[in-house]
Amino acid sequence: MNFRLTEINAAVALPQIRSLSERNATRNENWKRLVDGLAVYGDELIPFDVEDGADFACHILYWRWKPKKQGRPDRAELIAAMNSEGIPIGTAYGRLMHENPLYTR
Repeated sequence: MNFRLTEINAAVALPQIRSLSERNATRNENWKRLVDGLAVYGDELIPFDVEDGADFACHILYWRWKPKKQGRPDRAELIAAMNSEGIPIGTAYGRLMHENPLYTR
């Protein structure tokens, strides 16, 4: 695959790269706020682990939902409820590159 940038693409990308650290810091603050705020669900809503000292920037946030209390929604119900509230959430990654019909022919 050819991922080289044109001059116009590079001109757009350079300012974004310069602000990358600031944007990653904001992502990490949002990640921390969500993980801390949802900690009340304890061992039912399990976030992924980040190793101590890792250079981390959260672009996709995922949890494992394991309802243990009676009356808690199952995964499909939880996703439907969150989507109805305008929270964009899904059950998995989208199609992988090699699964694209363009590459499977």
